[in-house]
Amino acid sequence: MRVAFVSTFPPLRCGIGTYTEMLAEALAGKGAEVVVLTERSVGEVKRRDLRVIPCFDSKRGFVEPVLREVEEAQPDVVHIQHDYTRYSPPERFLELL
Repeated sequence: MRVAFVSTFPPLRCGIGTYTEMLAEALAGKGAEVVVLTERSVGEVKRRDLRVIPCFDSKRGFVEPVLREVEEAQPDVVHIQHDYTRYSPPERFLELL
């Protein structure tokens, strides 16, 4: 199974990102192919069992880059983890559905 997460991710300090990291690692440990689409500010993250792709800016233009990466990854499931206060405007997340 391929799973894509759209979320903050360490080293960015955020409880949602920490939760995503733990869940993504657990799924990868069970054999899932996991990709994490996260904010550009995270920078390069190397993980053995995860592909981490910093591809969007939470304050502007995040829908198009996320959709592009989802199209490329072809996941079976897209799991969106977010905090409405981080993304502007938050209604744009509906476009990802």
